[in-house]
Amino acid sequence: GLVVARWLAEHGARHIALLGRRPDLGAPGVAEIEALGAKVHTVQADVADEAAMARAFEQLKRDAPPLRGVMHAAAALSAAPLLQLDDAMVRQMLAPKLAGTLVLKRLTRGMPLDFLVLFSSTTALLGASGLAHYAAANTFLDTLAEAIDASRRVISVNWGTWEVMRLASSDDQRSYREGGLQPMAAADALDALGRL
Repeated sequence: GLVVARWLAEHGARHIALLGRRPDLGAPGVAEIEALGAKVHTVQADVADEAAMARAFEQLKRDAPPLRGVMHAAAALSAAPLLQLDDAMVRQMLAPKLAGTLVLKRLTRGMPLDFLVLFSSTTALLGASGLAHYAAANTFLDTLAEAIDASRRVISVNWGTWEVMRLASSDDQRSYREGGLQPMAAADALDALGRL
């Protein structure tokens, strides 16, 4: 999130809202974004909680210019063989991707957004051992983006791993490399994002 927010500031965004369950206004990345001339608005909410998100949108309405775009990169990550997935693991995985995306879709309806970018994964296309529930969550993003009226300007991007992903442990990253999935340089990923 901070990498994308910094990129937005480098490309002229002057107000950036960072939303999370536990946002950290004191994070070094926030100071770097503000040093670029952008005002960072931190908002605490779970994207899958519609009431909390409605309050977050009201807060932004009071404190910031109108919302012009949304980058939805929220995710949960767990891994287990398909037969060992339990209801709690599946619900936790699906919440930010399914419920969160539907909440954003409803709350932004009627807003003149320039974009709603859904951060999906190559896992939706290729699958991955232990990540059937993650593949399903990301497939939902892809399908929803295709189904939404084109006037809403919604895209879903099937990202591979980025070199700066906080969710991927060093063991995970080594496993990705051994499987032929090389982490993308952040600069290359952001260049692709801009073109999309």
